[in-house]
Amino acid sequence: PMESQQSSTNHFEEIEELVEKADINYVRSFLKTILKEDDRWFLRFQNVLKMENDEVDLTYYSLIIEEIVAQFSGYDDFIDYNDASEFASELEDFLADDVTDLLNRGYYQEAFEVASQIFVLIGNVDIDDSDGEVGMLAEDIYQFWQRLLREANLEAKQMMFTWFVSNLDGTIVDYLEEYIERI
Repeated sequence: PMESQQSSTNHFEEIEELVEKADINYVRSFLKTILKEDDRWFLRFQNVLKMENDEVDLTYYSLIIEEIVAQFSGYDDFIDYNDASEFASELEDFLADDVTDLLNRGYYQEAFEVASQIFVLIGNVDIDDSDGEVGMLAEDIYQFWQRLLREANLEAKQMMFTWFVSNLDGTIVDYLEEYIERI
């Protein structure tokens, strides 16, 4: 653990140094190339700029979620055993980075909506979940919901309560409904 922490620190320092030394025109050109080649990075960059102006576009989050599903589900809309772990990992990273950023910026309702969208998705996606990835991801979302409930304002808490109660009607897969009951 110590080596990997030191290694990531060195990597971070190297990135910092490279970016600081780079010519601004080169950085812009490089960024344009990356954004043209990768829709997810384009959407993420676009969203970051909107958030700087206090705009939140939930379409961005839905598109990213759809893209993650499309990346791992084949022509038959099934995520097989070999892709299940990476699929769950992509969603975990998205929750930990992008969705947590919403929460950190105080967009409680929006953060809840996106986390809940992922929660509903994992209950409906056709996946070989032999290793329990869905349960681990559900646990991450449960922890995220708990943090939201600790930090959110009353309006957001009321909206969350309404969502939780309305989703105790059997529409969520039984084993996932337990997470809502625990909340």
